[in-house]
Amino acid sequence: MFLSLYADVRLLADPRCYARTRALAALASLAVDVITIEHDKHLRRSRPDGRTS
Repeated sequence: MFLSLYADVRLLADPRCYARTRALAALASLAVDVITIEHDKHLRRSRPDGRTS
């Protein structure tokens, strides 16, 4: 989202580079989400009461 707002405010020197960066940021965000969800599932399974903290 930040990259889209930044692109709207500033003229881009290389739109292809921006598109590549935006795609990599989206993939990184997805990976962090999946890892966080799986870690939370693991914590819930390891505690008998289901709490994460």
